[in-house]
Amino acid sequence: MSSEEVLTVKQVAEILKISEKTARKKLNNGEIKGFKVGREWRVSAEKFNEYLKQN
Repeated sequence: MSSEEVLTVKQVAEILKISEKTARKKLNNGEIKGFKVGREWRVSAEKFNEYLKQN
């Protein structure tokens, strides 16, 4: 993944092998760092890689 790449909730859920609902919960409570575009969450690949290394 390039550092400028942005992931959707669906992509995050697929990578972590969890449901999209669980991925959204992790974003809402700040466990995974993300940002909203309109009503939809997005996660930078760089922040997601940091999350993967820590967990």
